Amino acid sequence: MLCCTIEIPAPFGTVFVATNEGADEAAGAVSGGLCGLWFTGQRYFPAGAGSWTDAPDHPLFVRVRAWLGAYFRGERPPVDVPLTPVGTPFRQAVWQL
Repeated sequence: MLCCTIEIPAPFGTVFVATNEGADEAAGAVSGGLCGLWFTGQRYFPAGAGSWTDAPDHPLFVRVRAWLGAYFRGERPPVDVPLTPVGTPFRQAVWQL
């Protein structure tokens, strides 16, 4: 369950970012990190994204906005944003590598 999102302007389109904070951890969902990042309208853009909660002041999104801003200015910021991607067991195994 993805519950919070934000749209961030970028040099080559709008970036749509999501966190699954508040996901049902009892059902095995990992919660609290960045679980998705898409360009609006891309091929695999989530179909149900319109129903997710907009949370521009969420602390995670403040960090993501700062990181993307530094990256687009040509800096090499360390990746210090917690990640909790959602995917099949195969995708999870690949991401762990």
